[in-house]
Amino acid sequence: KVNTDSLWSGLAERRGWIKFLFKPKPGESHPAHTFYRSLYPSIIKDIETIEDNWRCGKHNLQRINCRSENSKGVYCLQYDDTKIVSGLRDNTIKMWDRQTLQQHQRVLTGHTGSVLCLQYDEKVIISGSSDSTVRVWDVDTGEMVNTLIHHSEAVLHLSFKFGYANGMMVTCSKDRSIAVWDM
Repeated sequence: KVNTDSLWSGLAERRGWIKFLFKPKPGESHPAHTFYRSLYPSIIKDIETIEDNWRCGKHNLQRINCRSENSKGVYCLQYDDTKIVSGLRDNTIKMWDRQTLQQHQRVLTGHTGSVLCLQYDEKVIISGSSDSTVRVWDVDTGEMVNTLIHHSEAVLHLSFKFGYANGMMVTCSKDRSIAVWDM
C-alpha cells in the first residue's frame, strides 16, 4: 500500500522510513533485524493516529477560493507537500502553494475545453480535457511541451508512470476507448 497510496507514501517519506520498506539497492544491505523491531511500533502508531483522525473528524479545514472571472468549477486536482495543482472548467490549470494556499502567478493555458483530469511528477504535468486532447506541460516553466491526439471525445482520466528507461501512460475517454501510450 505504501508504494501505491499517496497518503501512505507521503507519510513514509516524511517520517523517513520509506527507504527501509523495500529491497535495498544492489551493493547495500538491510539494517539489522533489531532496527526493524524498533521501527515497527512507530509505523503502527502513525497508522493508528491517521485512522483515529479520520474516524473522529480531527482535521483542519482550509478553503482555497478558486473563483476567477471565468472559473466555473474545479474538476480535478493532485497535491504534494509543496503544491496543489488543479484542473478547472475554464480550460486552465492553476497551482497553489501548499503552505500559504496562495495561487501561483503562472496559469497554464492551452486546452480549449474543461480540464477533467491531471497527474504530475517532478518533471511534467499531464492533463486531459473535454477538448479530447492530452497535453504535457513542463512543471518548472509551465510551458506546453506536447499535445497528444488520439481520442475523439473528452479524456476522462489518465495515469502515468515513468521508469528509468521507459514509461507508460493510460488514458480513457468518453469515446469508450482506453489508450495505452508507451513513453
